[in-house]
Amino acid sequence: IKECDWSSDVCSSDLKAAAKLVPPASTAGPIPGRIYLQLSATDKDKADTMVDLLRSRSLPGLSAPIPDKPGLFRVLVGPMAESGVQDMRTKLKSAGFPADQAIKRTF
Repeated sequence: IKECDWSSDVCSSDLKAAAKLVPPASTAGPIPGRIYLQLSATDKDKADTMVDLLRSRSLPGLSAPIPDKPGLFRVLVGPMAESGVQDMRTKLKSAGFPADQAIKRTF
């Protein structure tokens, strides 16, 4: 991890760039046409907690509302290429997530 003098313009721009790369769990949505693994469908608080846990383990988690089921949110991991699905399942399983039960979805 790079150390910064927080008054530095370089660090400030790095933080702004990082914020764009990792949007908040509650507002990020799946990219159309991309592949994700769905780990769960649950309420917003539980979905956000699970996404935070995924991200704390360096896994690309996000939550997305289910349009036809108000109040329910998908917990997704991705996006990934088709060739990366099995590798992601392995990473999820080694991190303690229910990878074998994850549903592959394309949005």
